[in-house]
Amino acid sequence: MAFANLRKVLISDSLDPCCQRILQDRGLQVVEKQNLSKEELIAELQVMGTELNGKTLGVLGLGRIGREVATRMQSLGMKTIGSDAIISPEVSASFGVQQLPLEEIWPVISTLCTLLSCPPPQAY
Repeated sequence: MAFANLRKVLISDSLDPCCQRILQDRGLQVVEKQNLSKEELIAELQVMGTELNGKTLGVLGLGRIGREVATRMQSLGMKTIGSDAIISPEVSASFGVQQLPLEEIWPVISTLCTLLSCPPPQAY
């Protein structure tokens, strides 16, 4: 599985190590914005800035927040596709999100939004 259109992910908070490893294993550079100086952050945002209209957003996790993100991005002209283990494809279609298997999402998205809940770590 490869991210055809993504090269770098700028995150605002520390990412779960497992999620970070998955992204890095797929060839993405993960940049934590709190580790950047003001000048570096401005430079990153200028380089990363892009027109959203016509782009495709992948939403992983289509619960309450995922629905809201998808709806707002649709109002900016983005196509939204997603994946959720609980929300049915019929329900996600009612708010404009086509559900696809993960393997089909990666090649077509230009932006990824992960809104997955993580279970608490288990003691071993």
